[in-house]
Amino acid sequence: FVDRVDGWVHDGRLYLRVVDYKTDRKSFDLTEVWNGLGLQMLLYLFTLEEKGESLYNYAITPAGVLYLPGTGGFTRGDRTTPDKDILDDQRSQYRMSGMVLDEPEVVEAMELGVSGVFIPVTRNKDGSFTKRSSLASAHQLELVRRQLERNIVEMAELLHQGQIPAVPARRGAALPCAYCEYRTVCGREDPWPDRPIVKLSNAEIFSELEGGQLAWRI
Repeated sequence: FVDRVDGWVHDGRLYLRVVDYKTDRKSFDLTEVWNGLGLQMLLYLFTLEEKGESLYNYAITPAGVLYLPGTGGFTRGDRTTPDKDILDDQRSQYRMSGMVLDEPEVVEAMELGVSGVFIPVTRNKDGSFTKRSSLASAHQLELVRRQLERNIVEMAELLHQGQIPAVPARRGAALPCAYCEYRTVCGREDPWPDRPIVKLSNAEIFSELEGGQLAWRI
């Protein structure tokens, strides 16, 4: 189930963004998607693009995906701390992380003034946007959609063939095995190999996709 879907009707089209609530702070990273991880929100978004017109009676344009922290923390201060500072700190704890459509009117619709209070994009004095890594053009989102479909098909084929080796993805020094409740089921032991995730920039990933590279790492 999708946690939340926000819509904006403009010029006869419905722009949709998917919001996923997280109990802790999670950052959207296209590198994870490249490695076959963190696909959930994008699957929701592209499924809504394909099927949403029958639900909403509008042609659908994908406008982005965002993680929203579901719980804030404490604000540190004392009795002399200005109310504005407290409010700014509280708001910052609910700033979302994700990727949104790189179209000025769409970004402006998501946050009036585009001050970066809630979405991971701010506007410069010259009207341009910062946080370019949080923006993607319609063409780039389409490249991601096409590759995501190929990736899901490949995963399904591997599962159908019985290929389920205990080779977890590793980012840095941590392995998910440390807190996995099913470690005894897969029988994985420490000396076994894992699959290191190498950080790539969004530009590098989009360049690979533009070149027709199909072998996402899964």
